[in-house]
Amino acid sequence: MEDFHFPSDLISIQDRKDEATLGAFLSLLNVNIALKADLAAALNKVVSSLDEDNWKFEGPRSRINLVSRPGSALPFHFAVY
Repeated sequence: MEDFHFPSDLISIQDRKDEATLGAFLSLLNVNIALKADLAAALNKVVSSLDEDNWKFEGPRSRINLVSRPGSALPFHFAVY
């Protein structure tokens, strides 16, 4: 029976596991980066849409809260006839 000589550059099982784990981690990291980029793009789109629609909400504000508040007197007097 002949002796079998292992090559010196043989990758161990642990090295293979480490490479597989690192590959999976980098893959998840890339997915995470892509999701963050997609989320940032979507948020920027919403913000720009809100900026474009801002003119719709400009103008006089309702002052209904000044007319009556619970427990406070009305700011004007009623005349009784």
